[in-house]
Amino acid sequence: MLASVEEKIRVVVAGGGTAGWLTAYSLVTRLGNLLEITLVKSDQIGTVGVDEATVATICNFHHIFKVDEREFMRATQATFKLGIVFDNWGSPHDRASEGPARN
Repeated sequence: MLASVEEKIRVVVAGGGTAGWLTAYSLVTRLGNLLEITLVKSDQIGTVGVDEATVATICNFHHIFKVDEREFMRATQATFKLGIVFDNWGSPHDRASEGPARN
């Protein structure tokens, strides 16, 4: 069902972590005039910090949204992670990886 020109499609983004905020930003910058976006987060749940990784695909995100990557790296004191390995992922001795990580 398509919304009329006056009616915006309502979208809820659940989660105030990195993925939630990047999703909301992506939607509002690309489709914001068509959507009514609400980001739901909990003030009672702090930053989880589960060793999340931003791998090389973040460069694509920066490019699409015209983020000055040098300024971003300088302002956030960030480093690039080129890959990640998950040992015992799914079962003992199982290994999954993203990027050029080697088994």
